Amino acid sequence: MQISVENTGGLERRMHVRLDPEPFEEAFGRRLRETARTVRLNGFRPGKIPLKEVRRRFGTSIRAEVAVQMMQSSFHDALHQEHLHPAGTPTFDPGDLEATDGFQFTATFEVLPDIQLGDLSGVRVNRPEAEVTDADVDAMVDRLRKGRTTWSAVERPALAGDRVTADLAQCGEGDFHHEGMSFVAGDEFFFPNVADAAVGMAPGDTKRITSTFPEAMTDEDLRGREAEFDLTVREIAEGQVPDLDEAFFASFEVAADRDAGEGGEEAFRTAVRKDMDGRLTAAIRRQLASQVMERMVDLHTFEIPKCMVQERLGQIRSELPQLFGADGESPEPPEAAMEIARREAEKSIREMLLTRAVIEREGLTVDAGRVRGRIEELASSYENPEQVVNWYYSQDTLLQRVESDVLREQVVDLSDIHI
Repeated sequence: MQISVENTGGLERRMHVRLDPEPFEEAFGRRLRETARTVRLNGFRPGKIPLKEVRRRFGTSIRAEVAVQMMQSSFHDALHQEHLHPAGTPTFDPGDLEATDGFQFTATFEVLPDIQLGDLSGVRVNRPEAEVTDADVDAMVDRLRKGRTTWSAVERPALAGDRVTADLAQCGEGDFHHEGMSFVAGDEFFFPNVADAAVGMAPGDTKRITSTFPEAMTDEDLRGREAEFDLTVREIAEGQVPDLDEAFFASFEVAADRDAGEGGEEAFRTAVRKDMDGRLTAAIRRQLASQVMERMVDLHTFEIPKCMVQERLGQIRSELPQLFGADGESPEPPEAAMEIARREAEKSIREMLLTRAVIEREGLTVDAGRVRGRIEELASSYENPEQVVNWYYSQDTLLQRVESDVLREQVVDLSDIHI
């Protein structure tokens, strides 16, 4: 195998590969014989089709199939031989498939940047200081209660705090309409003035109001535009916030603290505090890691592969239809939104590449004991911690997420940045 690599600018490489003719022709011959044994043709008995006939009918397509297989396998061998690390999927350009002097092809791809890690020992970051207070616990318990509100339809005008189901239709020449939307009367809503206007309206009432189209509208011409709308109320529902009783405590996995030997509201608040403490600790760890990575990014200048940015932007586009489209449509997200997404994608890729550089330099592997401790910490606020731990280890995606977080923290520990 003959290999030459051309630097076409930046991180892009063009690899030219020429293979000896014998391996290609041998693979082509095997594929011909397999096809002769399995293909069915009128006028021929199964397995008795002459190779000459198979070559005449299928030779071109079989050569193409063999070429794809040979390009993929020999490309990986060539990468290993040339000590190259591709950043994404290559683009293959096969040569003349009928050439007698050997099969050759070209692969174009980007490589990962060679990052030279600098001295981070003089960099400082601030460890966030925070604690969960009694007022924080009270606020969380209140939110948990409101989250379990039960709603009952009523035949009266809406009061502030009622749930309203209504239709909103643009007046005049506009054709915008939104049917069956729900919101809390007097609360915030993405169409300004709508929730306030609903206070005092009864089912079946219609009121003309002035509002502004949200900035997240699919139609760019509508974003931020003021218009008149007819608001028609369909249903009013009154909310009932549950009492702090045993039925309420039992409805949460974060329930009474059995280890403390307590029951009732005191045990519930203890469990809530424990859960909040765990979340706060995790948030501080994430913020600390984020500060360290930001400092590392600031201190290292390197080019990032365009293909990695495009791949990430493609993922973002696939996640946005529900925000920027309707009725199953998937329009192109707003340019401003994609520009923000591009900057975030580039930042996350830089952090990932720097993390990878530290891992390679230090020979890091994920600390299994640390992963176990983190999962047990996450599970500690549930009624059956052991069951939750087992569930984490049975879910590859969840386990990989924890392992990734732990590995990132190990990188932070080795970064030499003063915390």
